[in-house]
Formats: sequence, structure tokens, C-alpha cells
Amino acid sequence: MARKYLLNAEYFDPLARGMNVLPGKHAYSHVMALSSAAKAYETLHAPEYLQTLCNAWDMLANTQEFSSGGWGPKEKFVTPGRGELGMSLVETHDHFETPCGCYAHFKLARYLLRFTGEVRYGDGLERVLYNGVLGAKDPSGDGHFFYYSDYHPAAHKTYYPQKWRAVPARWFRTCLIT
Repeated sequence: MARKYLLNAEYFDPLARGMNVLPGKHAYSHVMALSSAAKAYETLHAPEYLQTLCNAWDMLANTQEFSSGGWGPKEKFVTPGRGELGMSLVETHDHFETPCGCYAHFKLARYLLRFTGEVRYGDGLERVLYNGVLGAKDPSGDGHFFYYSDYHPAAHKTYYPQKWRAVPARWFRTCLIT
């Protein structure tokens, strides 16, 4: 049944063939979607899924990443060769969706390390760990959290302007009952 939900035609197959279909896509969601390709490779042993993962990693590293390892300014992948990644440094303060992007990056790197044993995936994981997660501000204690890494020349670390609230326990009880 899971095979019906794989993003083969629109995402995995083009990536496996070396086509960069990332530009314009929501960055975090599409890196997370690669976990489906990893599970497909793990389960089906179909080499095209490993090729999808390797090509996607290379496209991230070569066309989407800042030197910090972060990617996805304004939560989107840029079109390579147009200077969009560089221009984003002065056009926005939302350069890398740090908590979510790190999680997606770690998952992809761990799959690739396990499948290939190539150290470059560990290097990429480490870069994002040190510059993303470990470079983030701790939660404020009043509901403010660090969310976007800001690489703008006038940047300073700030919290996301909206507060995240804890979900009330009654909500969980309602979900469990229904």
C-alpha cells in the first residue's frame, strides 16, 4: 500500500535521473519527503531510491546551502545560477528554518551514512549541528523560541515573534477518546 503514496513521478524519479526539481519547492517539506525514498530503498532495495537520495543531497550541497549548512531562504529552494541564494542574504532575515530544517537534514544524513558509509554525509550533519542547533538561542521560558537562522549582514539572534503555547492536556485526552 505504501508504494501508492511514494512521490515517484513528480519528485523521486526526476531526482534519480539528476534533474533538479527542488527550486520553488517548500524546503523543509521536500527534504523530509526524502525519508520516504529512504524507507523505500530500505524496504524494496530498489537502487533508484538510493540514487534519489544521493542526487538530492548533492543538489542541496551544491546549489542550496549556505556555508553554515542551512538552506531554504524564506522556506523555499532557490533556482541555481541566478544568484538567488546570495541575494537572499540581504533580502530576508528568514534564511534557515533551523529546528525543522536541522531535523530533516539529520534524518537524510543518517540514512545516507547508513546506506553508503560515506563520511561526507557525516560532515554535512556536523556542519548543521554546530551552526544550526547548537547555534540557536535557548527557549526564553515565556513561550518564545528561536526559529530562523538569520545570515543577513545586520543580523542578530532573535526569537520568533509569535509565541508557541503548550497544548492543553484536555486536547490530548479528547484526541485519545475520539
